[in-house]
Amino acid sequence: MHQHCVFQLLNNWETSVIDYLAFYNGKRTHSKLGYKSPLEFEREFQRKTA
Repeated sequence: MHQHCVFQLLNNWETSVIDYLAFYNGKRTHSKLGYKSPLEFEREFQRKTA
């Protein structure tokens, strides 16, 4: 496989993982967290404990 193709595949893979993590932690709601995203839950927790 040509080096440029490998770099492009790795770059696309990295972008996909970053996009998925942003969705999973920032937007996807979780029933165990009161149907809040992990990011919302963490912010609320920090406000309550500050």
